[in-house]
Amino acid sequence: MSDTTSSLQAQRKLVSWRAALLRQGESKPIYGHATEVALQSAVFVIDEPLRDGTQLKAFLELPDADARSRVYAEFTIKVLACTLMGGSSRYRLQCRVSEIDEAQRKVLERALSRTS
Repeated sequence: MSDTTSSLQAQRKLVSWRAALLRQGESKPIYGHATEVALQSAVFVIDEPLRDGTQLKAFLELPDADARSRVYAEFTIKVLACTLMGGSSRYRLQCRVSEIDEAQRKVLERALSRTS
């Protein structure tokens, strides 16, 4: 593994990407924004609380290099912590990426490498 890849896995980058989170067995997603993302973890801001340990399917709308088309990444996450944000009625959701296939990992890695 290269130094670039290992640093992308460990260090979350500040982003503002639209996100949809889907609970197992449900069809209505929870919409929000990803605010910090790495290959192994992510932080989301959402409108409803979730229990620690909850497994979710995450869908991120990623910026494309030409900014004309939409690119999506899909992976499974596990909620580590969900906290109410002060001064708002929104929740900060800290998650660990528990499962991501190789193609989706490459799409996410490309988007993270374009983020400053």
